[in-house]
Amino acid sequence: MDMQLFLVTPIFALLLWKNRKIGVWVTSACILISTIFRFWANYVYNLSYVVYYGISVSQLFDVATLSYILPTHRATNYLLGVLLAYALKTINLKSEVTKRQMLLFWSIFGSVILLNWFGPYYMSYMSFKYNNLEAALYAAFGPLTWGLVGVVFVYLTEKNYGGWFADIFRWKHWKYFTKIAYSLYLVQFPVYFYNVGKRRNADEYNPSIIFYIPEVLTILILSCLLTLFVEMPFQNLHKVLFQKDKIHIEAKGMNKTIQNKTERLKQG
Repeated sequence: MDMQLFLVTPIFALLLWKNRKIGVWVTSACILISTIFRFWANYVYNLSYVVYYGISVSQLFDVATLSYILPTHRATNYLLGVLLAYALKTINLKSEVTKRQMLLFWSIFGSVILLNWFGPYYMSYMSFKYNNLEAALYAAFGPLTWGLVGVVFVYLTEKNYGGWFADIFRWKHWKYFTKIAYSLYLVQFPVYFYNVGKRRNADEYNPSIIFYIPEVLTILILSCLLTLFVEMPFQNLHKVLFQKDKIHIEAKGMNKTIQNKTERLKQG
């Protein structure tokens, strides 16, 4: 799914580069269409992005196959990221952002986060009755609102308006996590599925299972190994191949320059 989105990104980047107005309109239209797709799938097939009380395993698989893993459904935040990259590259703030404007943004930012996190809390009640319209609205607008406030936050942070909250994300030691981030993304799901598949009995709920230490450590260790033995060697291979060609071209150019100077000296 991410590979497909990665492959189509140059199309949107080219549109934005050639014609800002058309590029923004086309990208925004695709974001809207992606949002509509999520709403339609969740409404028609009775899906739910929230694991509510009483949801069956078959429904969870339906969510994954009919919505969650589809590139058209995941394109919303991906394309918002494309617009963000374009904005960071080409758009500069013409005036200072006032404290009142920042207060307004942080109020919206906090409200959206709290609403997305705690809004579906009532779905955990034993008395909860599934409603496909509620589930569809959350599936459609949850990712969209997350993406929008995230885009604005990153943009303001890059323009030095993020405040102390942005300083947390600028912490220099995050760079170690970013090195294993992609490997962690690839590793986590096989580990989750393996642990779920090997369980043969129901267990009593405990909040500690949300952050199961052995599982987290397994994911981190495998992510480090995948980064060290697969990702980084391939990155270095890419550098070696291209640097080799570059060195060869530079050496060829130097030889040609020396030959030209030698011929001039002979003629002189």
